[in-house]
Amino acid sequence: ALMSKEGRSMMIQGDEGTVGVDISLWRTGYRTKEAGEMTFDVMDFGGQGVYMPTHQFFLLNRAMYLVVWRALEYPKEDTEEELPQVGEMICQWMDMLQHRVPGVSIMLVCTHVDTVASQESLDMQVEYVQKTVLEKMRTTRRLVGRMGDAVTALRGADSFRINSTDGTGVDALRKGVIEAAQDMRWYGEIIPKSWMEVEEEIKIKRDSGVPIIPWGEYERMAAAKGLSGVTLKIATTYMHETGKLRYFGTWEKYNSADRQPPLPASPTSADAQRGEDRVSDDMNSRVYISPQWMIDVLKGIIRHNFNFLLSHFGGASPRKAPPDDGELAGHT
Repeated sequence: ALMSKEGRSMMIQGDEGTVGVDISLWRTGYRTKEAGEMTFDVMDFGGQGVYMPTHQFFLLNRAMYLVVWRALEYPKEDTEEELPQVGEMICQWMDMLQHRVPGVSIMLVCTHVDTVASQESLDMQVEYVQKTVLEKMRTTRRLVGRMGDAVTALRGADSFRINSTDGTGVDALRKGVIEAAQDMRWYGEIIPKSWMEVEEEIKIKRDSGVPIIPWGEYERMAAAKGLSGVTLKIATTYMHETGKLRYFGTWEKYNSADRQPPLPASPTSADAQRGEDRVSDDMNSRVYISPQWMIDVLKGIIRHNFNFLLSHFGGASPRKAPPDDGELAGHT
């Protein structure tokens, strides 16, 4: 609904929700004085708990997060049991963001407002979530101290109220997202030409079907554009934090082609520490230039519904299914 021209979406039938992560491009249609029409890279994260561990691969520092929760349909007096679960879910997302990308901003979005039994019940739910998030922010701030970065909920932790099927609240959410993006400290940042040239080389490589390149190749590609040492680290960090690529290595250990580690051998249970070292070497030796490829791989491994996992592999023959709440399908 947010990205559609009509400001509405079709009703989702059954289990048609997001599997893992979906990436799309959103051109706002709103023109701003500084930059004309704005363009957002949108990542839609599936809400099922089975995806939480793999979501962490795609969390970005230079991003704003919409934490979406579904309003409960029941009357005010019947929500006491389930409403704390909603608050707990939101706090889990805040914890994950604080752990991986401390200091990012979130906006709260309440959906399915048309299904709530009464306006009084909806108001109570939104107020409960607001109080829960504000308390979570205070707790996090105490833990990180004055010098640390804490996840912050914008708009005083109040939730946008949305009915996606008829468009209620969608226009207000659009404007809120755009205004929040313009207030981010990176908005209007000037990007060096050399960084953009490396981005273009990566795009060409990615469009040719290459999802991963060795660190040495990436380093030579960047050197041809004048990036090396500290400038390469800064440029790579920028591209990692904006989702242009993903690099999970440590700069201190391997930062030049002549020290690039060999591909690791298969780990053995007899030597756990050396196994961890091999994984570390593997992460240092590769640059993932296609986040979409990573997402597609994970979609083929983890699903919140076993039938969807089978259909991903072209309708594989039925077998004893894992629990419906999802699990790592190692046998596949």
